[in-house]
Amino acid sequence: MKVHKEFNPCGRYVFDFDLCSIKKGYGQLDVPGDAEYLGYWINPTEMKIVEYCEGDISVFTCENTKELLNQVKKIRDLHGDAHIDHGLDDTFRQKFIDVGLGTFLYSKSVLS
Repeated sequence: MKVHKEFNPCGRYVFDFDLCSIKKGYGQLDVPGDAEYLGYWINPTEMKIVEYCEGDISVFTCENTKELLNQVKKIRDLHGDAHIDHGLDDTFRQKFIDVGLGTFLYSKSVLS
C-alpha cells in the first residue's frame, strides 16, 4: 500500500463537497467521531482511502481489494463502527460491493 501524507488545515468540508465528493467517485466512510476536523472517504474504483484529521491528510492507495478491506476494518476497529454513504446511487453502491465492502454500506432505508 502506498501512503501519501501532507498537512492542510482546510477542514473536512472541502473533501465532502469537492475533493472527495460522490461526483469524483468517493463515498464517505461515517465513523462515530465524525466532526469538522475528522473524516474518511473511499474511492472503490481507484481503491483509495482519504483520511483527514486535524489538518493531517493521508491518502492510502491499496494494491488490491484485500488491502482495501483490511484498511477499512482497521478504521472501523479504531472508531468502533463505520458505514459507507453511497448517496442512494445503486450503480455506485455496486462498486463498493464489487470490492468486498458491501457489509459496510448503509442500508437503502437508512439513507432514504
